[in-house]
Amino acid sequence: MAESIIKTDIFKFVALRPPVSINKKDQETFFFTDKRTVEKTPIGELVLKDDTHIIYLVRKFINSHQHEINNSKESAAITKLIDIASSFNSATFSTDKLNQLVESSLGTSVKLYSDNSETKKLLDMFWDLYYAYYILSKNEPQNFDIVTKTLRAFHLLQVLYDSQISNFEALQKVLSAKPIISNLFSNRTKTTSKPQNHKEEEKNDSKLKEYNKLWVDIIDTHKAIDEIKSVHYENNSELETNNLSVTGKGKITYLKNRLSINEKSFDNMRESTKVFLDNFNTVSKNFQITEPLSQLQIKLDKLYSIANNINDPDFIKGAPQEANSFPGFSSLIGNFKNRNKEIPTVVLLSPNSILPSIKPLGIGELKVVKQVLKKYETGEVAHIENVLRGEYKERKHRILDRTEDIFTFSTETEEENTKDTQTTERFELKKESEKTIEEKMSVEAGITVSGSYGMVTFGAYGDFAYSTSSQESNKTSANFAREVIDKSVSRIQKKTKEERTTKKLHEVEEINTHGIDNKDKTDHAVGIYRWVDKYYEAQIYNYGKRLMFEFIIPEPSAFFEYTQTHQPKKNIIPPIAPYKWNFDGNEWKTDGSLITHKDITEHNFQNYIRDYNVLGVTTPPVPYKTVSTAITKEGMTVLVRDEQEKDRKKEGPSFSLNNKELIVPAGYKCNAGVWFDVSAIWTAFPKMELTVGNKIFRILDHDRQINEDDSAFDERFLAGNNSNNDTIPFHTFYPDSIIQVSVNCSDVLSYSINLYALVERLPETYEQWQILTYEKIMTAYKAMQLEYEQKIAAQEVQQGVMITGQNPKINREIEKTEFKKQCIKILMDTDTSVFGTFDAMKDHGSNPPDFDITDALQEGKIIQFFEQAFEWENITYLFYSYFWSRKKEWLRKSVQYDNDPLFTKFLQAGSARVVIPVRPGYNDVVTHYMQTGEIWGEDGNPPLIKNKNGSLNDLYIAIADELRNQTDDLAGAIAEGTPWEVILPTTLVYLQNNADLPTY
Repeated sequence: MAESIIKTDIFKFVALRPPVSINKKDQETFFFTDKRTVEKTPIGELVLKDDTHIIYLVRKFINSHQHEINNSKESAAITKLIDIASSFNSATFSTDKLNQLVESSLGTSVKLYSDNSETKKLLDMFWDLYYAYYILSKNEPQNFDIVTKTLRAFHLLQVLYDSQISNFEALQKVLSAKPIISNLFSNRTKTTSKPQNHKEEEKNDSKLKEYNKLWVDIIDTHKAIDEIKSVHYENNSELETNNLSVTGKGKITYLKNRLSINEKSFDNMRESTKVFLDNFNTVSKNFQITEPLSQLQIKLDKLYSIANNINDPDFIKGAPQEANSFPGFSSLIGNFKNRNKEIPTVVLLSPNSILPSIKPLGIGELKVVKQVLKKYETGEVAHIENVLRGEYKERKHRILDRTEDIFTFSTETEEENTKDTQTTERFELKKESEKTIEEKMSVEAGITVSGSYGMVTFGAYGDFAYSTSSQESNKTSANFAREVIDKSVSRIQKKTKEERTTKKLHEVEEINTHGIDNKDKTDHAVGIYRWVDKYYEAQIYNYGKRLMFEFIIPEPSAFFEYTQTHQPKKNIIPPIAPYKWNFDGNEWKTDGSLITHKDITEHNFQNYIRDYNVLGVTTPPVPYKTVSTAITKEGMTVLVRDEQEKDRKKEGPSFSLNNKELIVPAGYKCNAGVWFDVSAIWTAFPKMELTVGNKIFRILDHDRQINEDDSAFDERFLAGNNSNNDTIPFHTFYPDSIIQVSVNCSDVLSYSINLYALVERLPETYEQWQILTYEKIMTAYKAMQLEYEQKIAAQEVQQGVMITGQNPKINREIEKTEFKKQCIKILMDTDTSVFGTFDAMKDHGSNPPDFDITDALQEGKIIQFFEQAFEWENITYLFYSYFWSRKKEWLRKSVQYDNDPLFTKFLQAGSARVVIPVRPGYNDVVTHYMQTGEIWGEDGNPPLIKNKNGSLNDLYIAIADELRNQTDDLAGAIAEGTPWEVILPTTLVYLQNNADLPTY
């Protein structure tokens, strides 16, 4: 009968403790390492000498030793020792028998074989091969089986040599021993988590070069425009004089005056600006400001048009910081950001990985408290029934059912049961234990319970293990389990007491009559009823160990709260706000402020017209334009002179003319100067001067005979004319001003003058256009925003009554998902991660999306590791108060509430403590990842890595020793401590056989 009683689980919990430190003897048994100086080994020297070509070099090394690996008799003989040792079991093992079989296989003693120089060379070669395979494994899968088995066989020889195998357990440690290697091989050859193929790298390099060239062109064009606007200009003339077709009737002079750049200013220009001008066939002598500026403006418009059509985030990431100084450049960034919502920001990688700073919390032992029913015993007196001698007592029992409805929707039922046989529940202790844990959990600031483990008991431990940590953990576990049981029993006792004092009436049609007849008896009749108590035996069972990691997560609800305020509305697209973007040295950011009219430029205003459907925008006024006028005069009289006279006797008549038709247009000014073309027919001794503003130009100044050679005159005249005006700055004429033009001449028969003035757009004119355009853009944006808000309001009205809060089970999933994401982000580390950039699925325009096979395989390895290596279903967490968050969030967090009390703590938490267990079987892989940042993808267990200073990591050594071969989940539980008795009162009553009162 006793054997049929089943042990019942009462509750589960995980006891956390530091790993038990391993003694030196066990360490030498369970781990082995190369005794040489690693830097002086062949592979170590290759790494230090040429790390960039290390893959090629180690492959060459392996190929040179491939024959020795496959055909070495010594290698086969040494690996056979592992098979010999593995043939023993706990019943057949003896140290002498093992030594005898090993020496028989070797053909010599262990000592002689180990001391042989050839044996040592073979051992060194296999260590070098292990290093080589380890380096190659970072780029492609490798088979470590033969090399690891050989090294383990050498380790077996060494342990036998040192006489350290005294029992079967020690042999098992040797057969599962792990290699430890230097961090030289893990740090020097770290590869990226997501490698690209060669073609993709070439394609990316070519693309980045094109982007860089585009940025250089934009910057150089801006600088060229600014440079040309600031140079000094002067007037240069070309003069040509010819005889009229009728001999002796006069001559005609052509003068072309040009406004061109000063030679010195031209030479001082930047080389990139000169290249632009050279493309326009412009040199200092024929330089005209309007043509180059016009061409440069056209070129800049085309460059910005190209930039606006690029959707690649790499283009913006490559923007030089000096580009931020150009007007309107911020809007280009904003336009790009708005078109690319998920643009990755520039991340400055830290030089050192954060993984070494992540330490395991300790060893978590899954413990279950079980109960087994031992017996029933009578307890205290429940009732005494007294009947006097000769008395007859009869009881009629009527059941009254009464139900009273309360408006608070609660129901109160009172009833009285009198039965000769009574029943009780079997699992009331388990139920009450779970309720006790649930209440304890809610009191302790929102700690959660793992579905498989129950709650986690946290202890206060130091940074590393101490030898009694397991013993202390067992004591803590026993105390915790007893505390829960005691509280649960107290609850049951309290409930039992309440039931005993409760009066309940039931009314039914059946009436029961119960009588005691003591008429013919000589003594009084006394019936003593006793309460019945259950006696249980409780015991703690240990179901296995878990490696546990702990993280402190800041503001765990931050992303969830962000999603609640940025949820996309169904079929309603919000307008894109015209934010202002600034470069902070790392990335382009916005503080939420909108653009101003200064951000509107002639290069970007079309983008705003497109984005906001702006109407009525005019094109910007041109930066420069030319105004002109023409002056003509003919039929003027001249002095007739005698052909025989050598000297002139009289002055010819003089003429003057004033012109007021050269007017500076509104919104412009003229300060660069004027230029002109003159054609004049003259005779005798002509003089002609053109006055424009404050500058006087001598067109003709001829005091020689008409038949003299004019070439020398032209040269001398031009030189004198230019030198007279170079030192005179041109007067500035403002909008609507008249540029006075006067002509004074003599001995000139007729002339025609075409006069040109370069006018420049005023800054206030351009700003006025910016203001008007900005007002129309913002008006259009506000109209779109208003329309969006109206649609949202209409949709919310249609939704009806909004139900606040969510199902608590959904809330728990949200919490676990957020914590899982944040823990993985920390585990992936900024140096080695591609966290948040998984993009195996590709968009193909209008075609359905499809995934890239190469990317899917690469990303799949990463996803598989993080999903399977940790027991996310058993994550536990504890919320900390709001004041551990940013101070600006205190007010908002402290008043946040939800219908779910635990979710309220999630929303209010300023930080949270998260504990995740490593799945059994993944302990070594996770340990290797923590040491190297690399996911072990090979067969067998990865090696342990030494510290930078070459020492062993005691923490990981202890963890590896305690969790070796830990793949069992819930099988083979081990009882811990001594069982204790638990007395549970019931509602059963028992009629005592006699009238003796109990004594205690």
